[in-house]
Amino acid sequence: MPVQRTFNPSPGRLRRAVGLGRLGILEEDQTIGYRVSVRDLRERLKQRGFDWPFVRSFVLPEWWEDEMADVEANRALAEAYIAQQLGFRVEELRSRHTPLTLPPLAEVRFKRTKNQVDDKVRASAIVALRAAKVVVRSVSGRVPPFSEKYQDAREIRDAILRRSEYVDLESLLAFCWESGIAVIQLAHTPAGSKRFDGMAAIVEGRPVIVLASGRDGAPWLAFYVAHELGHVMLRHVRSDTGPLVDGTLASATGAGTHERDADRFACEVLTGAPKPTIRDMKLTTRTPPKPSNSSWASSRPHNPSG
Repeated sequence: MPVQRTFNPSPGRLRRAVGLGRLGILEEDQTIGYRVSVRDLRERLKQRGFDWPFVRSFVLPEWWEDEMADVEANRALAEAYIAQQLGFRVEELRSRHTPLTLPPLAEVRFKRTKNQVDDKVRASAIVALRAAKVVVRSVSGRVPPFSEKYQDAREIRDAILRRSEYVDLESLLAFCWESGIAVIQLAHTPAGSKRFDGMAAIVEGRPVIVLASGRDGAPWLAFYVAHELGHVMLRHVRSDTGPLVDGTLASATGAGTHERDADRFACEVLTGAPKPTIRDMKLTTRTPPKPSNSSWASSRPHNPSG
């Protein structure tokens, strides 16, 4: 049986929403668990890698409730937000039986693996580019313009070491921002898409590095930042080439010349050597022997009064 519902928005919602008031007849699909008025949007966006919880949380305004879509004017408002934030065409969103076409990403270059372009990160790449534009515009006038004072990996490492004891994530981020390179990390990506490790792009004249791997370990993130910094400084990305998306940096399988060059750049910035030699240190659960009393005593600072 149809259910009559009344929606009473908060004052904040009432001021900003369109066409709110007493809602009409509402159908509820108890099996599927979401409202008929947005079911087609959910299903068609999901087919393109955008799950509805992500859209609700990060695309639609915070005051949005699905039941608002029962009013056609409110549904049109949601369609406008989705089109603006994700790049879909309003006409396709409005036509409830028309499959959605992903926004054009012809200018985005995806890292090749096994001679095939990995396009499973397209939805995440769309979100990353939108986020990059927002960040670039928000820091305009507060962050210095891009500086090419240092371009060589050795020069960048030396510049960092003049101010920091180590080249680590913190010092690397400081160098990037002071050089006019924005670095952002996507905490959330669409569940239907595949995360990527890094993206390098020139957005409105400013280099931007985007991380979206989901990792939070400082060593991993430092390498990702250094690798994408390599793409920027080696001019693998320019205003006329479009962004470069690295699906995964954990393996060099299928990596092209740009990827190998960026790897060497990152290693030299972080370690001082383009191809560092790393010993395989196998850890065991054995407890190391305690030093003898004589060796402990000899290693302690001399106490004249003792």
